[in-house]
Amino acid sequence: MVARICSEGPRRGAGTGAEPEPEWANRSRRPDTKVIVLIDHQALRRGHAEEGETCEIARVGPISVASARSLMADALGRRW
Repeated sequence: MVARICSEGPRRGAGTGAEPEPEWANRSRRPDTKVIVLIDHQALRRGHAEEGETCEIARVGPISVASARSLMADALGRRW
């Protein structure tokens, strides 16, 4: 019996780390997030929205042009 125990690999449930990791643990990047920003082109170029211009996150509400630029930079990986 000793020979049988010694010749076998690790016992079940011994915490060997051989259990497969969940799919989310293998991701090397942040989860995908979809944010829809509506902004007038002139407001984006100018740096601020004027009366009647749009700068908002869809179905959330108004945001500053600086916040919209920050979201764009994060999404595109560059500065505006």
